[in-house]
Amino acid sequence: MKLVIKRTQADMKGVFGGNKGVQFNLHYRLMLTPEEASVVERYKLGYHVLSTSGAGVNETVNDVVRGVSQSVNSVPVLLRNEDVIKSACNSFYTLLEVAKSFGGEETIHFPLKDTSGD
Repeated sequence: MKLVIKRTQADMKGVFGGNKGVQFNLHYRLMLTPEEASVVERYKLGYHVLSTSGAGVNETVNDVVRGVSQSVNSVPVLLRNEDVIKSACNSFYTLLEVAKSFGGEETIHFPLKDTSGD
């Protein structure tokens, strides 16, 4: 699984041709391997909500696989939106791994390694 992110920008022009600032565009698309796509199909995970915008718009796995484009007015907002989708895809990857494990078995070795970094 991989997330492909593309950033662009465009000058915004006023009615009389004056510069009204810059609009920043974020486009991202989730690329699944054939095995991952099969798991998404089998468990109907395409409807799983990855993120919800401030306007209450849900982005599902299917949406992000098709590709999502956003236009924002500032770089900090663009970066925040990138972080949200990266985190959502990371969590979704864990969900995929669990779904793939059904019918198999997992072996846990103790003591568990501390991954907190302390």
